[in-house]
Amino acid sequence: MILNSLGGWMDSDLAYEDEFAPARICLMEFVEKYIKGVYYVCDTNYPGDFILKVFELGYRVVSDSLGLANSEETHLPLAYSALRLLNLLDEYKDNIDSWNESIDDVYNDVIELFIKQAEVPAVYQPIILVNQILSRVVTRVIPPDKIKDQYENLYKFVGSRSFDIQRTVVSLLRSFIPEIQDALVVETTLSKPSVDSDDEDGCKLPSILIDNIKTIEFEDYLENEDHAQVYSYLWSWLLILDHFSNITQKIRQDYITHLGEDCIHDFLTFIFKELNGKRLSIFDEDQSLVTTYTIPEDETDFQDDLNKLLVNLIYLSMKHFGGNLTQIWINSIRDMQLRNKFESFIIK
Repeated sequence: MILNSLGGWMDSDLAYEDEFAPARICLMEFVEKYIKGVYYVCDTNYPGDFILKVFELGYRVVSDSLGLANSEETHLPLAYSALRLLNLLDEYKDNIDSWNESIDDVYNDVIELFIKQAEVPAVYQPIILVNQILSRVVTRVIPPDKIKDQYENLYKFVGSRSFDIQRTVVSLLRSFIPEIQDALVVETTLSKPSVDSDDEDGCKLPSILIDNIKTIEFEDYLENEDHAQVYSYLWSWLLILDHFSNITQKIRQDYITHLGEDCIHDFLTFIFKELNGKRLSIFDEDQSLVTTYTIPEDETDFQDDLNKLLVNLIYLSMKHFGGNLTQIWINSIRDMQLRNKFESFIIK
């Protein structure tokens, strides 16, 4: 009886008016609290048909609310409540009959909201909260193939002002790049250049990543710089280096040409100048930190993550740029302190 009355609210003429948003939020909070506060602690004898109706009510409100939240001006409280409940309902999707009927539309609404939030230039507390749960839903609930269509578009958000958007975008791109590169290797191997083509252009790295590494400049030590800018620069290099894995020598040379040897040398110099004894000491604790790097879940320990990222970037650079290019850079070093740092790294 109560659920029927609550569900009837959604059939009201006012259900899609702005004034109804608080009622939608209350409905979603009711469903979330009911599932967590009652259903979680009930035994198996609890009436199954009742909880199924609660699931259906929650899913209906979520489906409608995400579309409304994607209006011209994002309704942040509505988006936040809908995303929280969607994240919870995903655990019970097998018990929601209407899930498969409309979930693709829900996924599209979430992806649209993600892209929209990624373009927001300013970050303040309500946006931070929405972006946190939004990123969780994108990585946990949305099937990778659904967002893979946005592959090219995602690169421009590596420079997002939101840490949660940044880390989610970089994580997604890192998961997509191996498959994209495998396809590129097959394509370039099977294709035969025409007689009239001199293949001057060759394979290119994403232009946005090149722009990031060539336009972002720092005046102080990285820990004192804007975190979003630091991550934009370093994660752009991380993604660039990911493109070098399991490719042909021809593609590798195309990428090096696209970057330019001077750009690579400047990057190596920059990284080694940032390295200090403390950063290099992480080797002593865990050698695997040299060869692996995991995108952090939050910004609580920026300094620690920076240490791990810098060391991993050096390792990947040595691995992918090749001995000749690295040797040219070493021979050009006139700063003995910098040369000693490099030799210390190689020895370890």
